[in-house]
Amino acid sequence: MTQPAVAASVAEPQPAAAASTPESEKEQQRQEAEGKKECPICVMFREGGCEKEFNAFMDCGVKGEKGDGDYKDCIPLFESMRQCMQRNPAVFGGVLNDVEELAKTNTEYPPAPAAESSTPQQ
Repeated sequence: MTQPAVAASVAEPQPAAAASTPESEKEQQRQEAEGKKECPICVMFREGGCEKEFNAFMDCGVKGEKGDGDYKDCIPLFESMRQCMQRNPAVFGGVLNDVEELAKTNTEYPPAPAAESSTPQQ
């Protein structure tokens, strides 16, 4: 019977989150009960010990997206998150490498608007 094997794999204990909070654990349990999965990036930052920095950076980006803030205000929050990530290269090494590669090519955010087309508007 394959069903017990599936049940056993689901019931395996998971490693404790490094910086989980009672609130995030309750949210995770609620989502699991509803059959929802937590976003993998959120899990990575929580388990890597950088949940607070990640959430502050994301909140800043959402404010900028809504026009309630300036993206430039997010730069120090990103730097704080990056420093946290550097303290745990086992979890974030690949992400940090990607960030460094992107930083070499994209020096402006949001990107400058594309040049308007040369077709005259009527």
